Amino acid sequence: MWDRVKLVYKRKFLLLGSITDITWKGNRDLGYELSNDFELKEKLWTETESGLIGVDIFPDEDGAGFFIIIRTRPSPPTANFFECLDSIAGHIHDYSDEHE
Repeated sequence: MWDRVKLVYKRKFLLLGSITDITWKGNRDLGYELSNDFELKEKLWTETESGLIGVDIFPDEDGAGFFIIIRTRPSPPTANFFECLDSIAGHIHDYSDEHE
């Protein structure tokens, strides 16, 4: 079973500063893959400007699947948002295949 993975914003100032980087913390291998997907990072950066607050990825209890919790401001999802989800799901699928 793998650990939770969380989207983390690095800020210029502690709480209210502008975002300087987006990275993933948690499961070392999956977090590394997500953090080094620069196309995903660019899309997520755009989504933070339009309302994305956070993304958490959890394994289910038996470790055979996962679920994603997404926190956003109340705004309609964009096509870019769904592309981000598709990319994240692809990374999780690849990770799950490698670690069966």
